[in-house]
Amino acid sequence: MTTSADQAAKAFIAAKEALEAAEAAKKEAESQLKLAYAKSGIEMTVVDGIKVTISESSRSSYDAEVLAGLIKPALFKKVTKVAVDADKLKAAVKTELIAQDVADAATKTTTFTRILVAPVSSESKSNARATSAA
Repeated sequence: MTTSADQAAKAFIAAKEALEAAEAAKKEAESQLKLAYAKSGIEMTVVDGIKVTISESSRSSYDAEVLAGLIKPALFKKVTKVAVDADKLKAAVKTELIAQDVADAATKTTTFTRILVAPVSSESKSNARATSAA
């Protein structure tokens, strides 16, 4: 017997798979578009009233250590922000350099819902059924 939860999960899996297929198709189409534009020597075309343009973009990243060595500390403080390295904080708590209650006071936890989809063995399937029936 299929439950509404099973049906909803199947619908979610189908939508997830469709999205993955669409993303793969988009990636392939983008690759083909770039190749076609390069071969044609163009950067823009209009298809069915929609303009499709390829442009070069850039994203910058900054080396804080290099910057710190080049400017005064007060200015460095103005142009940077402090961030906590979660792994290093956990290690400091584990080695008792920082007390757990101190780490807890400085930690903000935000909850959210995730849906995980993964293949399971037939043994796991029977365990899941037994667990959900309990």
